[in-house]
Amino acid sequence: MLLDLIRWTKGYVLFSAVGKFPERFINLTIKNGIFIWEMRSKQNKITGKMFMSDYLNIRQIALKTGVKTTILKKTGMPMVIKKYKPRFGLLVGAALFGIIIVILSNQIWTIDINGLETLSYTSVLKTLNENGLTLGQNKSKLNLSHIERQTILKNDKIGWIAINLIGSSATVEIKEKAVKEEPEDADLICNVRALKDGVITSIHTYKGKAAITEGSAVIKGQLLVSSVVEDALGGVTRVHASAKVIAKTYETKEWVQPLENDLMVPTGVLTERFNVQFFNLQFPALPAYITRGEYVRIYSKELIKLSDKVLPAGLIREENIQYENKRFTLNKEQARTALQKRMAMYETLEIPSATVLSKKIKESANKDALIYSVDYVLEENIALEEVVLTQ
Repeated sequence: MLLDLIRWTKGYVLFSAVGKFPERFINLTIKNGIFIWEMRSKQNKITGKMFMSDYLNIRQIALKTGVKTTILKKTGMPMVIKKYKPRFGLLVGAALFGIIIVILSNQIWTIDINGLETLSYTSVLKTLNENGLTLGQNKSKLNLSHIERQTILKNDKIGWIAINLIGSSATVEIKEKAVKEEPEDADLICNVRALKDGVITSIHTYKGKAAITEGSAVIKGQLLVSSVVEDALGGVTRVHASAKVIAKTYETKEWVQPLENDLMVPTGVLTERFNVQFFNLQFPALPAYITRGEYVRIYSKELIKLSDKVLPAGLIREENIQYENKRFTLNKEQARTALQKRMAMYETLEIPSATVLSKKIKESANKDALIYSVDYVLEENIALEEVVLTQ
């Protein structure tokens, strides 16, 4: 391919040589350092290709050997320049286009990462970028062994990595380290302690020796089930104590709902702008504008796809939704509804495993807010396994 490019740049001709002794013509031509390629011979006629500059120097050889030469076709840059010389701008544009193509062919256009199982694609790509493998990077400036080494050093979950450059694509092959198996929890020596204060309503001991009974009041951190077990012969062993300890617990929560609230609401004004992305560069596709006030900006990106490859070039749409600050005043009924929603969210999201036996709501108010103070009586599992450190 490089040889074809050199020939096209210098310009060459397809010629024919007709005479009684065309072989002698070929021998003398080669002897004089003139290179001929793609020669074809048929009876007293030979065709081939040579550089245009060489063709101008074979007249004497042709006369000496009694051969008549004829140009069948001219090819190459000199002919293109001559043809389009009156259209200088077009010629310059074509030259610039060729230069851009050559430059871009040496850039990284896509980065593919294969072999990920537990690792995040984004985190691995970020590490590769930090070490020099980025879109738009010149391939000749990449130190692949350095990038591979630094990527492994910065991520201890990677056991092996190889980066292959194929055309303008970088393919990263990764093999993650085998996950080291942690010891089974059953092999650990644990006590069971109270997660919070409460009164025991039931206890189910699976392993270990219970240190409390039903009806006992316990405080947070108190031992519920011991890991020390004594056998019938008086021997002592340490086990992984486990149990389900249900207790009645008490909790008080308070929520305050201001009567006046500042909220950001959309004004209905929507402006948008389009940016062109090329590698890591972005520039406006249309004249820029100034967005005033508060707004939420939403981006959507459409990149060019070529076969199954996503190229680092495309269009970015930027939507700006304008908001304004408005003050709302709630009446007591509206404030009460808001507080009930907050209370319901607490019961659903923060204490989902507890059963609400009862709750007492105390409502109070001042000039600025409505206040809920709620006393909960819950029933929940307060068993907390705690590892015992042994030597």
